[in-house]
Amino acid sequence: HASISTDLSIHPSMTHDENARARPRTPSLLPVDRFPALLDMTLKHLEDVCSEKKLLSNVSLTCKRWSCKLRPLLFKQLILESTSDIQFLYTMLSSAISAWLIPHVVRITLRSRPSLPNSFQLTPPTWKRLFTLLPNLNFLHIVTRHNASDRTFPWKERSFFRNISSIRRLKLDNFRFPSVSSVIRLLGDMPFLEGVTLKGIEWGGSTDLDHPPSHVPLLGHLQFLALNSC
Repeated sequence: HASISTDLSIHPSMTHDENARARPRTPSLLPVDRFPALLDMTLKHLEDVCSEKKLLSNVSLTCKRWSCKLRPLLFKQLILESTSDIQFLYTMLSSAISAWLIPHVVRITLRSRPSLPNSFQLTPPTWKRLFTLLPNLNFLHIVTRHNASDRTFPWKERSFFRNISSIRRLKLDNFRFPSVSSVIRLLGDMPFLEGVTLKGIEWGGSTDLDHPPSHVPLLGHLQFLALNSC
């Protein structure tokens, strides 16, 4: 029909600038050379704001590039609650497919699963193979339940702890030591430690440290020692 304009984006009463603003805009294409930088910014944002592992796991399946960037975050901080957890992680990281994730494991929490018997089950022999596989493990948190029937820490395995030279931070929760000197000997035998947090730790015997025995090591290598409910 002659009464219908063939250019619906232009109104005769509009100025040139108004007509330009009224026309539908074609989206600009992102230059190919800018895409990697934009993707890296997006992934960095996910690293900073995402602590939910399920979300990170789902997002990591987007593509191979995202997987390579995000999967290490899933292994940065791990919680192991049983010997089967430890064995599974060791087997997985020992495989050729997943070995590239080994350097990304930096923090491990060991704690007994509530459904297990009422004592601390994850003793050093069960950790040995796994920990020797992790050169960048720098934070170790070991927890037992405060109501466990046996809360004795395996402090006599000091040679094992002495050989984990990558650990810089140690946190122990709810353990019992035979004496305060045994606590100091354990920490003294880990010369690479920089910080220690003890929470709910108990010990027997004398707690007089004004004149410690000569065989008790100094703790000059520690930058801080925090005690909470000890």
